[in-house]
Amino acid sequence: NSCREEALFESPNQVNKINLENDELEAVEMIFGKHCFCRGQAGIYNIKKGRLNILKENKTTSFNLEFEIPNIDHKIKMISESIK
Repeated sequence: NSCREEALFESPNQVNKINLENDELEAVEMIFGKHCFCRGQAGIYNIKKGRLNILKENKTTSFNLEFEIPNIDHKIKMISESIK
């Protein structure tokens, strides 16, 4: 049974540092998608429980995301990345 999971958010260009937690995540329109044939699990969910830290410096954007979707069995719970 294959499954695809994704977390999406918008990072404002004019802000160099962002620290958001729980309901504050609405500011970056954060959503989680689970795409599979699993009854009651597949769909798009607003992420309302978690933490996002973004830092932009020297043409590099780094972010750390930790989140939880209640009542959904998801494999992705943390993403950490740097992008140039």
